[in-house]
Amino acid sequence: MLRYAEQAVRNLAYITNATCFVPPRNGVVDAQGCLWGTYAETRAFDEAPGETPVRLFRYHPDDDRFDWFEFGLSRKSCREQLGPDPPQEREIAFHRDQTRHKEDLGFCDAMVFDGQRYIYAVTTAGVLCRIDTLAPKVEKIANVMPAGRLPALTIDHKGVLYGGGLKGDTQLFKWHPNDNEVAILHRIEDEDGNVPARIHDIAVDRRGTLYLAENHNHTRSSFLWTVEGF
Repeated sequence: MLRYAEQAVRNLAYITNATCFVPPRNGVVDAQGCLWGTYAETRAFDEAPGETPVRLFRYHPDDDRFDWFEFGLSRKSCREQLGPDPPQEREIAFHRDQTRHKEDLGFCDAMVFDGQRYIYAVTTAGVLCRIDTLAPKVEKIANVMPAGRLPALTIDHKGVLYGGGLKGDTQLFKWHPNDNEVAILHRIEDEDGNVPARIHDIAVDRRGTLYLAENHNHTRSSFLWTVEGF
């Protein structure tokens, strides 16, 4: 992990290892100016992952100091969660050939900060959770989709979360912190029958229009999609 300041680059810390590649995807800065991301647990002479191989860190730039937490993001197997899992209208297979994340180890795929207290995160296993930056702790919200990847996450001006991913059967989810249920848009399809291969980035305007950036489409050029009324 590097820090660039005053035209100088400095190595702050090693946050991954040879057996567990854990880049802090979409790391975010909280209200106190601290950077949050993930790092890999390192244990000498052991090539097998431990119970929590992917963990969270917080970097304080003013003090040039790290907090290395012993917990990570939520897993699908976590029983305690804030709401029910959204029902799926059909069975969707896990696309193991499309991801290197064969196990649910809590790999972070995207993060977004609500501007006040919570950092929301989604994992490569399709779990939505939140980091309480004041506690600090992690709370599981729900298993939002049977994803092989879930790299797209954003939040609108009302605090509503939107996310998407999943190779092959691309879905979107929507969740408001005041609601108990996660809404799912089960299928994205245009008037010509085209469907996105995978949503890799997402943005929303003040009118509620979603903009979806597609990639990993091997049969045509990737599209920029819009979704309204979700």
